[in-house]
Amino acid sequence: MEAPSLPARPRLLVFGAGVLGSVYATRLSLAGNDVTVLDRGERVVELRERGLVVEDVLRGTRQRAHPTVIEVLRDDDRYDLALVIVQKTQLDPVLAAVSSNSTPSLLFMVSNALGPGQLTAALAAERVVSGFAGAGGLQADGVVHYTLAPRLLQPTTIGELDGRRTPRLEAIARMLRAAGFPTAISPNMDAWLKTHEAWISPLANAIYAAGGNAHALAHDRQLIHLYLRALREGFAVLAALGVPLTPPKFRLLQMVPEALLARACARLLDTRLVEILATGHANAAREEMTLLTKEFAQLAEAAAVATPAMNALSQLANSDLDGVLVSEVELDLRPVGGAR
Repeated sequence: MEAPSLPARPRLLVFGAGVLGSVYATRLSLAGNDVTVLDRGERVVELRERGLVVEDVLRGTRQRAHPTVIEVLRDDDRYDLALVIVQKTQLDPVLAAVSSNSTPSLLFMVSNALGPGQLTAALAAERVVSGFAGAGGLQADGVVHYTLAPRLLQPTTIGELDGRRTPRLEAIARMLRAAGFPTAISPNMDAWLKTHEAWISPLANAIYAAGGNAHALAHDRQLIHLYLRALREGFAVLAALGVPLTPPKFRLLQMVPEALLARACARLLDTRLVEILATGHANAAREEMTLLTKEFAQLAEAAAVATPAMNALSQLANSDLDGVLVSEVELDLRPVGGAR
């Protein structure tokens, strides 16, 4: 079936007023869109009293929006597009809520290494748009402190399940860009999401192994090398499964010598940008990251590719022992051939 169309000024529903939901709802609302936010508990009271308050940390700008706030999605509630920006562990109740609602288009910006099967089992495939957010941050005292990811690093990325560039997709991209989000359209969001998990899951585990601190990770040479080995193992898993690295720029990480890549990685990890984009989210989403690590392990098993570095990082991240060292993990970190 054809993908549904979007009106010129769609009615938008944003699931959840966490960090990313708040950022997207605020900017879309201030761009003139009709936005409703669905949330529950104390956050609803806060939103109704104060509205959404977000602060771009790097720019030093604060914005406030007052979208409509609801606590329950009724079957007869009508929206043109819903943005589902939740953790993977929170997806089941969202799918239960939208399965009996008539909203024709749902943009799922959710981490997912296993493909769209969970979504299409609950919803007609033509209702589903896949994507991923291009922002990160943390929430404190009712204010979301965030930054947008640089366009070259990770724009907001969206795509149809079948890879087509539909009018619906173009309309969503225009809407996001008008709200100030650098936005890209991908012809293969499944590969994009799998590639993302290949590098983000081991990065989260490396951050946990460094005490939840990217700055500490930046100064731990052995842990950085362990992360880079894990990243390349993840790429090897995808290659064995016939999944192309997406976007193709990630191929560069396979060609750069490990020593050079480690130095560049250390410099990047020691920045305020990574602290905002990665550390805050990793520490707030530990349960989700554990699930994503397990999902990627399923891919590695299906590919019959050994992942000792990934396994070691998971062990370090989840160790109950204080002071566990990389050198104590059974992994050979000596340089090897090729582009190491």
